[in-house]
Amino acid sequence: MTTLVLVHVGASLQSTYEQALGVPARVVQVSAGGLSGSYDEKTGLAAQYPTLRAFLNAKAPGWDPASPVVLVAFSAGVWAARAWLRDADARSLTGALVILDGAHGGLSANGGCKLDALGGLIEYGRLCADQPDRHLMVVTHTSIDPGSYASTTACARGMEDQIPTSPSVKFIGTGGTTAEDHNNQQRVVGPQVLKDIVSPWLRGERGFSAKRIIGGILAVVGIAAAVWVLRE
Repeated sequence: MTTLVLVHVGASLQSTYEQALGVPARVVQVSAGGLSGSYDEKTGLAAQYPTLRAFLNAKAPGWDPASPVVLVAFSAGVWAARAWLRDADARSLTGALVILDGAHGGLSANGGCKLDALGGLIEYGRLCADQPDRHLMVVTHTSIDPGSYASTTACARGMEDQIPTSPSVKFIGTGGTTAEDHNNQQRVVGPQVLKDIVSPWLRGERGFSAKRIIGGILAVVGIAAAVWVLRE
């Protein structure tokens, strides 16, 4: 049975994600609250559970390593995902990775994204490109500019440059510059990604186009001026 892991996704949304996935799944939801320090490898979730395998052993006893693990991380929760995915075993265990508006990095001298902290995500993306039938990655980003560190859009662009083009690696820019736009990443975009991208992939459908998700999400989120950038 598939194991669906939701990191920093609200508990009230658990059933929405489970239904959107569309396949039988054991769901593990963890929301530590707070900012990145609640999830990182120094003081947060990834410090308490240094590997994805350790986390699953503790939170989903009896989980099946031979079945897909779908890891969804929103906002600050991405700090746990990016720490875990520095480990080759975690990359191997993860069947599908969904990063929702949380792949931030430090600012480089030219105002771009320092990618060193995102190395695990980049390595996982490369694995997806190398083994597209076994691994899938979807990264979404907004147009929010945090100012003191690199935006999710700047980091997505930097990551794209490091990962080969592949149908199993998708970067989706949703536009939006408000707190509501950011929260809609977990409320609207995440479930839609599971329904229209991850679920078909789990069922073995490889010929679908992720572009079909655009209209539906924009209609619900209501970002009239959003600029969508989708790489497939």
